[in-house]
Amino acid sequence: MKKMMIMAAAGLMAAMTFAAQCAAKTQDGAQCKRQAEENSKYCWQHLKGAAQCQATTEYGAKCKRKAQPGKKYCWQHANYKPEAKKPAAKGEAKKPVEKPAAK
Repeated sequence: MKKMMIMAAAGLMAAMTFAAQCAAKTQDGAQCKRQAEENSKYCWQHLKGAAQCQATTEYGAKCKRKAQPGKKYCWQHANYKPEAKKPAAKGEAKKPVEKPAAK
């Protein structure tokens, strides 16, 4: 009976898949806490060859994050609309509207 229970437990363990932790290190040297993608030892952000996010930040710079797998944008810019009007850059004053001269 005990042997049957051990075999059943081993079968269940083999059937379950455990997501491994990403093997990458963060910029401060700590272990990444995300789960690795299927058939990889890295998470979506640390996958080698992942494309850079195509969004532009509110200050006009290109986003530095990696795009989500199969997408053009990172998690933060998932709903990014490139045709949206961008606000003025930080420190950039708005141009005053000139009034027409009185005649």
